[in-house]
Amino acid sequence: MKRVLMIAMLATLAIGAAPTVEATNAATTKFVCEWEDYPEGIEQYYCSGDVCPGDILYFRLAGTASSYSWSVSHGASIISGGNSRTVTVQSPSSGGFTISLNAGGTNYFTLAQYSCF
Repeated sequence: MKRVLMIAMLATLAIGAAPTVEATNAATTKFVCEWEDYPEGIEQYYCSGDVCPGDILYFRLAGTASSYSWSVSHGASIISGGNSRTVTVQSPSSGGFTISLNAGGTNYFTLAQYSCF
């Protein structure tokens, strides 16, 4: 199920569609995914299902900037988008991590949020 949901999220991000994705598994459990709603700073893409260490996570700048440079800590790795508004991150298999962004000369940072413990 996670793969189907991730594919749906990637398709939404790639085509620039509205940032809400719904997926239904065989048990008709509905997952709704959406961006945090911050006026500025880093937003994380959340789903109503579990987000666990080792999962792929998505982040973006709430606004826009002339340039973007993302970095992550503690064993996380940037999969794509290191120099764009939206970045895809492989979280570490255990523990949390921070994500930082220099956007047009302004620095931001946040902790990745998990819903699986």
